[in-house]
Amino acid sequence: MMAKLVSGMHKPRAQTLIHQRAIPNFFQELPIRKIKGLGKKFGDHVCETLSIGTMGELNRVSLSLLRAKFGTERGTWLCRISRGLDDAEVKG
Repeated sequence: MMAKLVSGMHKPRAQTLIHQRAIPNFFQELPIRKIKGLGKKFGDHVCETLSIGTMGELNRVSLSLLRAKFGTERGTWLCRISRGLDDAEVKG
């Protein structure tokens, strides 16, 4: 997920490197809809249900509330993704 996000930051020729400890600051103002899997209906549902719009705001929502609102699997995924944690394979 992070590779996909930062790869588009300085196109077409510049490379972007983001250190693990910089992720929280990077995410503070990042719109939720920029995240793969949150750009369409589910992203709209998350934003409307929680009255939020950024990954920083999502990060402050408790795991228990996320699970209560969106189910165990999706709630856990939202919690992890809001912290920059994603186990999905990077595809070329």
